[in-house]
Amino acid sequence: MKKFSSVFGKSWSGTTILCFFILVFSATSFAQDGEKDHRYGGYARLYSMGNNPYIVDPDNIKLNPAYSSMYQNFLWGDIGSSVANPSDGYGQFAAINYGFNKEFTVGLLLTRNDFMPSYSIGALDSRNLVGQINGSVAGANIVPMDNNFELFGAYDLGSLVLGLGLAYASTTNEYKPDAGAGDKNSASQFGVNAGLLGSLSSNFKFDAAVSLVLPSATYEPGATGADKVEASNTDFMINARGFWRLSNKVSLVPNVAFYNS
Repeated sequence: MKKFSSVFGKSWSGTTILCFFILVFSATSFAQDGEKDHRYGGYARLYSMGNNPYIVDPDNIKLNPAYSSMYQNFLWGDIGSSVANPSDGYGQFAAINYGFNKEFTVGLLLTRNDFMPSYSIGALDSRNLVGQINGSVAGANIVPMDNNFELFGAYDLGSLVLGLGLAYASTTNEYKPDAGAGDKNSASQFGVNAGLLGSLSSNFKFDAAVSLVLPSATYEPGATGADKVEASNTDFMINARGFWRLSNKVSLVPNVAFYNS
């Protein structure tokens, strides 16, 4: 899959647009109907299958919180990958799902700044706003956000499961001189996603999710007359899949995704 992007402008005042559309009908025995208890998998499984987007896996919770209903009382995480960074485990995180009852599930997800995928609400500052300000504005010393905390939950209505996730991270760095006003540096990010799992018939199931991430960074110099510098970004994503089971061995899986930043 190739991603096409256009970039207009530069630095934090620019706008970056990245969107892609996929419609794939794949006859494969890997496509799953979601009825079984698939309590295995993760990034390593998906990577070994060529980043297979046609299977049900715990990793799906990162984009669609409704999937947490399939993994109640579930401790999961990743010690990281050496693919992107051989010297360190890249993409480490830890999470837990707890089922209060058959219908209601809640979960917690703690991530680092190298969390994957970058368009999840668990990822931090995907356009590196902090680095842009620190690298181009003299005196700016904004602390990069390093850890993100996400709370998510799902409610099973029977033929339909609804999910909601909220994530937040922030940093502050303030210099206070003995006299006069000092510099103020801050960064924050808020993310929200919502998803659903549904069934139109015994042979056709689907999932869909929408995500919104709002990172921002600010440098406010204490010097009189100096300009305040702010940067903000909006990441928006929609993704949906269908699982049409033709037989016990073959399914058709249409997959659609849109990402705008």
